[in-house]
Amino acid sequence: MKTKRLIKKIEIYLRLKEIATTPEILEYVNNNTAHGSSPHAIGNVLSKNKQFEKCGMEKIVGFKGNTYEVQSWKIND
Repeated sequence: MKTKRLIKKIEIYLRLKEIATTPEILEYVNNNTAHGSSPHAIGNVLSKNKQFEKCGMEKIVGFKGNTYEVQSWKIND
């Protein structure tokens, strides 16, 4: 049941924003639910549901100046 609620929250956010990175989705879910979710759970939901589609990678500058890539997602229409 928890996964269904998580899918619904992610779907609402992606319909509002159209394209979002995994950390943006995680931040939205954690700020708008009582108990939040882990990065691992968010990644599993995004990668294993056909309604979400990968749409590229985005480089992010970390806290200490290092850069890393994160996945961007959108709704699969």
